[in-house]
Amino acid sequence: MATLIGFAVYGWDAELVLLCHLVRLTAEISRSDRDEVPESG
Repeated sequence: MATLIGFAVYGWDAELVLLCHLVRLTAEISRSDRDEVPESG
């Protein structure tokens, strides 16, 4: 639903918005992965 609204609102900018969301998700996943790894040594 949110995706449909995004396409309706942004139109051709939808791809750019989705790209921004992907970048943010990747950053959050990378950060959580580093937090889960225990520091040894």
